[in-house]
Amino acid sequence: MMNRKLVLTSFILLFVTCIKANEIILTGYIKNYSNDYFVMGTPIGDNFNRFNYKPSDTVSVNGGKFYTKISCQKPVFIYLNFFKNFIYLPVVPGDSIHIEFDIENQDHYRYIPCQFSGSNSEGHNRFYRYDFFPGNKFNDLRKILTGNATSVNMTTSILEEIKRQTAPFDSLLIRKNISSLYYKIVTKTIQSLLVGETLRKLNNQSVKSIIVPDSVRLKVSESLIQATMMEDSIISQCMLGDITRGTLLSFFQMKKAGSNDMYNFIHDSTIKYKGRDFFFKDYLFRYYGVKNEEYFLGNKILSFHSVGESKDTMRDAVEYYYLKYPNSEYSIAIRKILGSSKEEQSKNNAGQSTGKLKSFGNNIFYLNNAGALHNLKVNEFPQLKNGIVYVDIWATWCRPCLAEMELNYQVDSLLAMIGGKRLYISIDEQSAAPKWNEIIEKKGLGGYHVLAGEKLRKYLDAEFGFAGGAITIPYYIVLKDGQIVYKNAYRPSEFEMLKKQLVDLSK
Repeated sequence: MMNRKLVLTSFILLFVTCIKANEIILTGYIKNYSNDYFVMGTPIGDNFNRFNYKPSDTVSVNGGKFYTKISCQKPVFIYLNFFKNFIYLPVVPGDSIHIEFDIENQDHYRYIPCQFSGSNSEGHNRFYRYDFFPGNKFNDLRKILTGNATSVNMTTSILEEIKRQTAPFDSLLIRKNISSLYYKIVTKTIQSLLVGETLRKLNNQSVKSIIVPDSVRLKVSESLIQATMMEDSIISQCMLGDITRGTLLSFFQMKKAGSNDMYNFIHDSTIKYKGRDFFFKDYLFRYYGVKNEEYFLGNKILSFHSVGESKDTMRDAVEYYYLKYPNSEYSIAIRKILGSSKEEQSKNNAGQSTGKLKSFGNNIFYLNNAGALHNLKVNEFPQLKNGIVYVDIWATWCRPCLAEMELNYQVDSLLAMIGGKRLYISIDEQSAAPKWNEIIEKKGLGGYHVLAGEKLRKYLDAEFGFAGGAITIPYYIVLKDGQIVYKNAYRPSEFEMLKKQLVDLSK
């Protein structure tokens, strides 16, 4: 009988221990609490998807007090949102966390004290004592690292700081105070935060226009991404951080879509995720302003697709993006991965049935009766009759023309923003039509296309050639409502001056 009781007691203790080992207990009190705060736990695993979390993982706070258990068998992230700042901590099963936070008495929300207990308590306390959370806590450190840094010493400075901050965990791992998995998570988090915050700082300092990133920032970004990648693919995906992780996901997706120069236009900043309201444009306008919407939303659509979101769940965002930025590099990649929008498909079909317009995808339109175009009076083409039209006169054999086209994304984005259009006129011979088609499709030259006939080439020479001679290309013209406004417009490589021309004209 005694043995049975002992066995039963042992079984109960073992059962209770197993339960505790498979859950995380989170308690706390938030003084001056409001409804802007929530707690989220997201499992890490082979099918890691930070954006898909169960409703049960979101913790309701009642009167500032909260108590919750998060069931899990693997480490999780506890994401605790405090208005504009947050805690983003890795926790292992069996741990307990207690948080007390007074909203009104904190210095600009810079410090959120946490107390840990459990198998990794020493690591947690040491970890937090180094001031990694929230991200704003190490603004001063970031300023030191980025304030006067150059492309030569930037990477070195940050890597040295990463080494300094991860050093305490080396000794904890040796003494087996923390597990090897926890060590990986913690050190990767340190790297992600330092790299991510530094890239934000660099981005704010060096982006000189609405689109073109600074080459130094890109070089540093690429170096840091490589420096912080780990062999463990799960940890790499989980811990690379919002900015670099979102960029890499988009990068790989656009690579699959056939783009070559990803770092020329991918923006490092990504939307801070909260629910699914990134789909709605008011969120973008409210937090980032219209000028960055193309990057934030395009990057997020590709990132979400990479982590398993279906086209159906992103339909509103995709449809809105196609409509707003038809010629963006992101739109081209999204179309190749997710397909065209229903509205675009119906427009293309309607254009084909009129005999005036033929579409070959990616918003590339060939004007079928272009042989009748003898000058730039485009009244017979209703698509070009009204509004601003940026005319690009080029040829397949013209290397400077092709080089300018590498900067098309910034002009296309600007035209989309002001409601303008593009008209490409090639002065190639008709025999070059196959090569002409190939370049347009390969480069994804969104817009309207004409292969000039003999009469149109003579008109261009007479009207725009030097001293009555042949026109020199590349040559750019701006039309408004069918009339020539700028005879010799700025090139894509002169974007800042071109932007001023077009924006002023759109007012």
